[in-house]
Amino acid sequence: MQDDHKYDQADNQKDDRLDDPKIDQTNDHRVDQSEDHLVDQIKDHLVDQTRDRPDVHTNDSKVDTSNFSTSARPRTGEAIQKFCLLIVLLCTVAITSLNVLPDLLLHAPAQTWRVEKSDVIIVLGTPANKKGKAGPTLRERVLKGVELLKDGYAPYIMFTGAAAHNGFVEAEVMSDLAKTRGVDESQIVLEPEAKNTAQNAFDSVAIMRKRGWKSAIVVTSAAHIRRSNFIFSHYPIKYSVIGCEDPQEQSLYDRLVFDQREKFYLLNALITRQPSSWDLTESQAAELKKMEQSPEDK
Repeated sequence: MQDDHKYDQADNQKDDRLDDPKIDQTNDHRVDQSEDHLVDQIKDHLVDQTRDRPDVHTNDSKVDTSNFSTSARPRTGEAIQKFCLLIVLLCTVAITSLNVLPDLLLHAPAQTWRVEKSDVIIVLGTPANKKGKAGPTLRERVLKGVELLKDGYAPYIMFTGAAAHNGFVEAEVMSDLAKTRGVDESQIVLEPEAKNTAQNAFDSVAIMRKRGWKSAIVVTSAAHIRRSNFIFSHYPIKYSVIGCEDPQEQSLYDRLVFDQREKFYLLNALITRQPSSWDLTESQAAELKKMEQSPEDK
């Protein structure tokens, strides 16, 4: 019983302390202090974190955005670098295809690469200069044709080409130059209507058929040989193609541009394989189709 009495007294004392307003104030003060201490700890922790970041000012808690653009620059530079590499890769593939595919797809007869005696020499035209004279490329083609004529490879020489790019007929300009090199006018045949390589071939073959000629040597620039070969391969004649020397006045850049342009045209012709894609008129394309169906003339 005494123990129970002691416990009752202790409980009463606890109740008295809980009811004491002074004790309540003390407890509340301690709680406030602990809360303030916790807040101070959080602030100190945040300050420590911001000190470790160079892009944040701890004195006024303002964010410095100047470094964000510089941090994004490496990513932007990396993206530009990847884009440039992609462009280089695509250009490499395109140039490689342009220089490899035409040779793989072109199936010209083997004899077209061998020059043999023929009925006529056909010199393909190219624009004259502003003065109406043969430019470097046209000059070299004429000189090569005249050389073959004088070497006895054919009794006649045909110049083909209209005034396609200026007011001067290419066939006439070539004929004038050939005469200055000792070619007799009776050996010269003019074809002044063709405005492109496809029409050069069509109109020249038409003259050959009228005269009963069945073989020809086609003279053109070296870069133009393959496309000319492909075009003439669709006609019922026996022919060979030979290239002239590149003119010394022609720069390396101009030669490269001419070469790549010709390979592009040839690749397009090899892929489409349609007469209309060779710059023929509708009537010419129809006539060519008929000639392709009469291989006995070859």
